[in-house]
Amino acid sequence: LLKSTTSLLNRLTLPTLPPSTVSFLHLLSSHPTSDVESTLWTAVYKHLGRGGEEGGKGGKEGTDVNTNNDTTTTTTTTSTSKRFLTDLLRNVASLVRSLTALSSSSNSSSGSTIGTFVVEKVAGLFLEGMEGLDGGLSSLPSPSSSGAGTLGNALVLLSYLYNFSVAHKVLVFDVLRRLLRSLSDIRPPSHPSSSSSSTLNDDDSDDDDGQRSRPSTTPRARRIAHATTVTGMVLLIAQHAGRQIIQDDGECLPLVRDQCQSVLSCLSSSGGGGGGGGGDDDDGDVDLGLSLLRFNVSAIGDVSHARGRRNVPAVRELDEKVGECRKAVRHVVGSGSGKGGGKG
Repeated sequence: LLKSTTSLLNRLTLPTLPPSTVSFLHLLSSHPTSDVESTLWTAVYKHLGRGGEEGGKGGKEGTDVNTNNDTTTTTTTTSTSKRFLTDLLRNVASLVRSLTALSSSSNSSSGSTIGTFVVEKVAGLFLEGMEGLDGGLSSLPSPSSSGAGTLGNALVLLSYLYNFSVAHKVLVFDVLRRLLRSLSDIRPPSHPSSSSSSTLNDDDSDDDDGQRSRPSTTPRARRIAHATTVTGMVLLIAQHAGRQIIQDDGECLPLVRDQCQSVLSCLSSSGGGGGGGGGDDDDGDVDLGLSLLRFNVSAIGDVSHARGRRNVPAVRELDEKVGECRKAVRHVVGSGSGKGGGKG
């Protein structure tokens, strides 16, 4: 079963979505649904751990370290790998949506829970990745670590599950809220908080017993690395799901941008806005970290409204591909490809 599932995923593209959907429906009809769901997740998870999408400009760190003629080749390979992984995760979300819709339309229990299963797995992976943030800044994975890469890739998959109405908007807004809340670890107590909209209003903001905002015990460079990693994750969601977020709540992304800008302003000031441990910082690390953080915050601002998204070619291409996938899913569902074996 794993071999068949992996083979289907490796061949999964937008043109092959109809026959791939039929093949997966055949697997669902000939194996227990729980076995197919767990096997599909096992195959997808292997791709999530491959890096590629790691959030913002920081995700590319480590690919340009060579100064010889191999640099261009390495960068091109990394970019190609990232594009392949993004396409794969988008297609996986399209497949899950097709399977869920076809199973529901045919009144079949096979595959009807696969969307819920995948969403729960992605949400669990996100919570697992956020455990480092719960433990404090010292346990936060660096932007170039495999843990950060897996978490970033999971957020990309979640974004497309949300784009295709498999994951509910409440979950995506909860994820954004959680990421923004983690930034309070590096904001001084005296720093004003941004106003919040109904969508991102965190009713649990008082549940931390005053344990947030600990700048005096964490070196400034570490706080900047923390903010860079978190804003990189936010940027991934804004890039891949921003268009749908804007449709659901036009105030959400501007609010996210303002809160990230507030953190950047805090860290850009002398000593990071009242943070101690400045003597332990390396000026080079601080300057590089602030540069990456500024890039992330600026990029979030660029994609926080519809007009801005159209002015960013890469993001405009992402939005166009989402539209193409939606059309493909509607074609699969409308033609009832799963009935009678279809073509394939």
